[in-house]
Amino acid sequence: MAEQDERDRLLSLLGQDVMERMLPKVKEMLANKEEEKAPEIGQKGLMVQAELNAKMINMLRAAMDEEDPKKGIKDVIETLRQRNTELQLLDRNPN
Repeated sequence: MAEQDERDRLLSLLGQDVMERMLPKVKEMLANKEEEKAPEIGQKGLMVQAELNAKMINMLRAAMDEEDPKKGIKDVIETLRQRNTELQLLDRNPN
C-alpha cells in the first residue's frame, strides 16, 4: 500500500513537471493566431472590400494584444476613412 502511494505521488509530481514545461509552449501556440485572409470572390470590387475587411480584422486583433490598443484602433479608423474616400471617388467616376 505504501509503495503504491509513493508511485502515485511520483507520477503526480512527474505530471505536474511535464505540464509546467509544456505550458509556455502551449501558450505560445495559442497566441500565434493565423492571419485572417480574404475569401476568394469573383468580382473585383467585392474582392477589394474583402481584402480590406481581412486587413481590418488583423489590425484589430493586433491592437487587442497591445497594452494600449488606441494606436491600432486609430489606424483602423484612418484606413476606413481612406476607403470611404476611395468609394466616393469611384462613385463619381465609375470607370
